[in-house]
Amino acid sequence: MTEENKLPIENLQQEEQSSAIDEPKTQPIQKQNMVKPANPASPAGVYFVMFAILTAIFIWLSNAAKWEGVCVTPFFIVYIILVFSMISAYNQQNTANEKAVAQANALREAKEQYDEIRKQVSIPETAKEITYFKSSAKSPIELANKKQKVYIWKSDGNICFFPFSPETVDSISFATLKINSVPVSQIEYFSKRGEVFRENKISGGGGGGSSIGGAVAGGLIAGEAGAVIGSRKKVNEIKSELITHDTRETFLNYFDGNDRHSLFFDDNAFQRFNDLIPEKEFSIVNAIKSSEIIKNQASANSQKSVTDQLRELAKLRDDGIITENEFNEKKKQLLDKIS
Repeated sequence: MTEENKLPIENLQQEEQSSAIDEPKTQPIQKQNMVKPANPASPAGVYFVMFAILTAIFIWLSNAAKWEGVCVTPFFIVYIILVFSMISAYNQQNTANEKAVAQANALREAKEQYDEIRKQVSIPETAKEITYFKSSAKSPIELANKKQKVYIWKSDGNICFFPFSPETVDSISFATLKINSVPVSQIEYFSKRGEVFRENKISGGGGGGSSIGGAVAGGLIAGEAGAVIGSRKKVNEIKSELITHDTRETFLNYFDGNDRHSLFFDDNAFQRFNDLIPEKEFSIVNAIKSSEIIKNQASANSQKSVTDQLRELAKLRDDGIITENEFNEKKKQLLDKIS
C-alpha cells in the first residue's frame, strides 16, 4: 500500500512490531529448550559390536584356513572392505543426526522469535485460517516466503492477514512480520481457478525376450525343450497407480494506487472470503458492472431522445406552429425527465 493508504492498524502496530522484531534477535536461547544431540554412545556401540563380530569371524576363518596366505588374503580384503563400509555408514548417520538436531534447534528458535512478536499483535478470536501460496510479481504484500498458513479477519473495512507460527525455518521473513491489510474499497474481486483431475500411471511390463545363459542351463537339465523354456526372461509385473492432481486455488485482486496485484491462496480460502466480503465475489462484481453499463447506456439514449425532441420543438416554434409559451412549457416537461 502507499504511505497515504496505510491503515490505522498498521501504523499503530509498526513501532511495537519493529522493537519486537529486533528484541528476540538479542535474546539467548535457553539451554533447556535446545534439542540435544542423540547419545553418540548408542550408534557407536552398535557399530562397535558389529566390528567385533566381523573381526571374530575373520579370525575364525583365518584359523580354520591355518593362516595360509592364499586363503587368508581374500578374507582380509573382504574384512577391510566391510570395515570401511561400516565406518562410512557411521559417519553418514552421525552427519545426518547432527543436521537434524541443527534444523530442530533452528526451527525452535524461529518459533520462539515468532511467539515474542505474536504477543505484540492483536488477532481476534474470530480470525480464520487459510493457506497462502504466493503473491504476484512486485506485489507490496508478501505474507510468507513459501506455502504457509495465515490468519484472516475483517477489521474497520479492511481484510487483515498475519502468518501462523513458522512450519519451516525459512517460511517467514521476520524483518517484515506484521499485520498486512487491504482496504475492501481497493479490492477488485476474488475468485478461484484450477481443477482436479486424475491420471492413471502405468508402470512395469518390461523384460521378456531370450536369455542365452538360461537356454544353456535349461538345455543341460532338460534337453531341447528345457533350452526353449530356460531362454525365456521373466516379464515384469504391470502396475497401475491412480494419481490425483489438484490445481485449484483462490486469488484476490487488489489495487495499490494504479497498480493491480494478486494474492493466491488454497481452494478453501474462497469460502472464507465469501463470508467476509461476499460483495467482492467475481460474479457479483461482474453483474454490478454489467448493470451499471446498461443503466448508463439507457440514460445516454434517453438524453439523446430528449435532445432530439427539443430540436423538433424549436423548429415548430420557429415555423410558428406553436407559441413561445407552449414551447417553454413542453421544454420544461422534457428537461424534468432527465433531471
